[in-house]
Order: sequence, then structure tokens, then C-alpha cells
Amino acid sequence: MYCSSCGKENADGAAFCSSCGKALNASSTSTNSPDIFGKIERATVNAPVSTKSKLNIYGLIASIVIILSTFLPFISVSFFGTKASKSLIDGDGVFFIIIAAVGILFSILGKNIIVTIAGILSTILFFIENSSMTSSLDSDDTWGELAKSLIQKEFGYYLLAIGSISLIIAGIVGIVLKQKSN
Repeated sequence: MYCSSCGKENADGAAFCSSCGKALNASSTSTNSPDIFGKIERATVNAPVSTKSKLNIYGLIASIVIILSTFLPFISVSFFGTKASKSLIDGDGVFFIIIAAVGILFSILGKNIIVTIAGILSTILFFIENSSMTSSLDSDDTWGELAKSLIQKEFGYYLLAIGSISLIIAGIVGIVLKQKSN
């Protein structure tokens, strides 16, 4: 059995490396064997996908969902058979795209605190965008209430909410699992 740390050959069944003192794992998924030049070649056999890379994938997916939601209809208004819709790309979508780009970058780098902060910022902006849709309509006015009733939330609205919350969750789970592994 070869040590995965220093490459020294040890007796089969040994618990610790005779050279560096590191613990040897008999059920290790990596095998070390010297090649014809005497160098140690490390090969990984059936290595499981690490939790960290899965979390990066979740953060990436959540960020991509946020980007996609800016291009889809966010709200629409239907009146007398006519429907008009608005997406975020027409206005504040650039802020969501920047936040999602930060989420992608730091998901790749494994910086879960920043991924969580990006998700929180996206969620806060989502609520600001949601309240700004109807804040100009006076709720004491009958026409304002009628106008509010005509506004419908579209697919981009729900996708942005899901993506923002998912980005927070991906960051928090990454932080928790990183602390458990240390």
C-alpha cells in the first residue's frame, strides 16, 4: 500500500505511513503505484463527486435562473382583450444580471458567503421591484384598486423569486457543509 500523502510504500494493512506518519486508509479510492521511472503515479478509481462541486452547481443553476428571469415577462396587464407585458430587461434587469454574474463567479470559486450575500441582494431587489410595481397606484382611489387588480404576475416574476431564494440556500448549505468538513 502506498501513502497518498508522500508516496512511500507501506506494508499492507498498516494504519500509519512509516515515512510521514499520515493515517493510511485501506479502503481508499486512490491507488498509488510506481511507474517504470520510479515516480509515483496517483490514479483515482471511482472517486465520488464532492459535495463542494455539487454546491457550486446549485449556485450556478440558481444564478442562471435569475439571469433567465430578467428576459421573461415579469408582469402583465390585460384589459379588453389586450395584454401588455413587461420584463425586467427593459429596466432594472441589469442589476439582477450583475448579481447573478457575481453568484456564478463565486459559486465557481467556492466562496459561499458571497454567494449567500448575492442571493440576499437579489431577494431584496425582487421585493423592491415588486413593491414599485404598485406603489404609484393609490390604494385609496377606486381607479388605483382597479388598476392593481389588472396587474398579473408572470413567469419571470416567479422564476426570479425561486432563483433568488435558491441562491441564498445554495450559499448557506455550502457554508454549513464546509464547516462540517473542517
